Amino acid sequence: MKQRNTEKIELLSAELPPDAAGRRAGDSAADDGQQLPVHRKLGVPIVVFMIIGKVVGGGLIWFPKALSEAGWFGFIVMLIAMATSTFTGVLLARSWLVLMNWFPAKYRDEINRFPYPSIGYETFGDVGRRVTAVLIGLYSFGFSVALYLVAADSLSLFFRLLDVRISLCVWIPVIIAGSAPLLWFGTPKDMVAVGIAMGSTTVLGTLALITGSILDIGEYPDPGPVTPTFASVAGAMGLVMSAFGGQFVIPTLQHDMKSPADMQLSAALGYLGIGTTYVAIGLPTFLIYGNIYEIHGADNVLALLTTKPIQVIIIIMLSSHLIAACVFMNNPTFQDLENYLNIPYDISWKRILLRSAYSALMLFVAASVPSFPVYLSVVGGALAATVNGILPSVLYLKLCSLEPPDGAEPEGPLRWHQTLVICIVITVSLFAAFTSSISGVYNILQNTHNVTLPCYISH
Repeated sequence: MKQRNTEKIELLSAELPPDAAGRRAGDSAADDGQQLPVHRKLGVPIVVFMIIGKVVGGGLIWFPKALSEAGWFGFIVMLIAMATSTFTGVLLARSWLVLMNWFPAKYRDEINRFPYPSIGYETFGDVGRRVTAVLIGLYSFGFSVALYLVAADSLSLFFRLLDVRISLCVWIPVIIAGSAPLLWFGTPKDMVAVGIAMGSTTVLGTLALITGSILDIGEYPDPGPVTPTFASVAGAMGLVMSAFGGQFVIPTLQHDMKSPADMQLSAALGYLGIGTTYVAIGLPTFLIYGNIYEIHGADNVLALLTTKPIQVIIIIMLSSHLIAACVFMNNPTFQDLENYLNIPYDISWKRILLRSAYSALMLFVAASVPSFPVYLSVVGGALAATVNGILPSVLYLKLCSLEPPDGAEPEGPLRWHQTLVICIVITVSLFAAFTSSISGVYNILQNTHNVTLPCYISH
């Protein structure tokens, strides 16, 4: 086995009992009467709720159309995305648990502001840490912009239902600027209310969407059969992969758990809940609306619902969820940036300035590409597959080849069938990233989604 990287990473210390270093990462201090480190507060139910709330959101309205474009193949793609996402989520949880057990003083007993990049550091050194941090930053930034665009588009539809037409380019700055103060939260332990809000709005939005689609039975008589092509399936793959993305927040959540070893179970339960939710909304909308999206020029299922009260409920739930999800999604990037810039852990004017500047940059990008289907087809394909599929697998393979510290248990070597499964996941993720990105660029060139000019040019 190769030797591990032993260079020290500076972290912010937390108050701990004197014998904290003697406990394993998977053990709860409460079990032996000891005080937990100040940052470990989350339990399994809350974490599962946060995972479901984080991942399911915008997918409520773009996932049904993705299934429509892919036909019945869409459900096969969905099962593959669910299986690979669950697997890589567990790999990330396992990787962080290994680091906590190998280096308890550095990763278990101290507040770590960048768990995922730390995995990259211990496996590939400074290069691994930087590459991981950059990829996470690009993904969380790009996907947050897409979610803000979905929220702005939903609010624009809400006011059209009231016969009030307000441009999407007006709603984009309102949404982003209005939610900017929410980005000032610290770490997931400070966001329990945000996590509960995400989960609650997801449940209510899902129930409303299922109800609305059932009420639409007969409203669109004889929807034509969906005839998928390779291009449509490839494009749908990016949207489906993005609908299941979000594994990159798992180490950050795990670091704040009372018992970090429970994250593997939490990840599995969370993605089981996500898959169940998507089946619950995907099957009825697929059967009821068919190819109606193309006939009506609809970008998402929300535009096809005919019951206005249901539309209003979904818009309110969806907009609330997306704003909360953006708060949660960007937190790992904020933690890493603030550590690099030596910004204090507690809230300060430096944190407010940095995160407000980040919001301003998101506003500029959103105003430059005010069309979320175009954005998702590219970001959802390449970056989602890389950050949530390829990178966790590569890091875990490398981790299993490293020599552990004295007295610690090695994670590897893996058996041949374990390595084979990981290689299959990497291959599937690479294929999804390549095909969906090519499809996204093709749609932009063909103007399939009616790409509009930037807001600062058209207004």
